[in-house]
Amino acid sequence: MTPLAAALRMLAREEYEQGRGALRRLVGRSPDDAVAWAYLSGAELAMADVDAARAALQHALALDPDGFAPRLKAGELALRLGDLQTAETQFVAALRAVEPGTAQAEAARRALVMVRTRLRGAIAHGATLPRIGSPIAWVRRRWNALEEVH
Repeated sequence: MTPLAAALRMLAREEYEQGRGALRRLVGRSPDDAVAWAYLSGAELAMADVDAARAALQHALALDPDGFAPRLKAGELALRLGDLQTAETQFVAALRAVEPGTAQAEAARRALVMVRTRLRGAIAHGATLPRIGSPIAWVRRRWNALEEVH
């Protein structure tokens, strides 16, 4: 199992502190690993450190501006912070970064459908939607399952 896969497994088990530590060590050894930086962003957010999550995500996007993981995590962060417009833009970019029909494409598509449904609801009701919990758990589980296969 790769160090990234081990860290993602920890996050999937909701061992956020351990997963964050493993990802921090990984980016320390491989500072050009955009995927590790992207997942570090998610781990930082899980530990309620929004500033660290943003910083890790900015680093991931600087390394790979069109990459699937950085764009997916950017969408997740925006979604968790209640910015549905940015979440939609990021999930579209994540979807475009992968081959159609893959598990990654399906994860991005489902996230995009969820955001667009919420956007339509907000427009129809003329209201601002409250911040949501973690509908991204499904995306995380799908990504982790994909990582286990590879």
